[in-house]
Amino acid sequence: MICLWCDEPILPGERFVDCLSGATHQECMLRQVVGSVAHQMKLCNCFIAGSKAGDPDTVTRREAARVAADLWFRFTQFHLDD
Repeated sequence: MICLWCDEPILPGERFVDCLSGATHQECMLRQVVGSVAHQMKLCNCFIAGSKAGDPDTVTRREAARVAADLWFRFTQFHLDD
């Protein structure tokens, strides 16, 4: 399976969400809901007019999703294993 968000393979043992339109890594799905690191830190143009803050061009969509998910977990102290 290929993740709909990052276009990387979903490997055996990786957590994913299976939707009608296809599968998405768990962290990629969460990134779509909670937003980028810049959004969570209120630095994007949703909060600051004209801001260009977002996912850096130097990381893949999956890497950006992992960092965004990690930040959200740290802020909320919520874990999907709980």
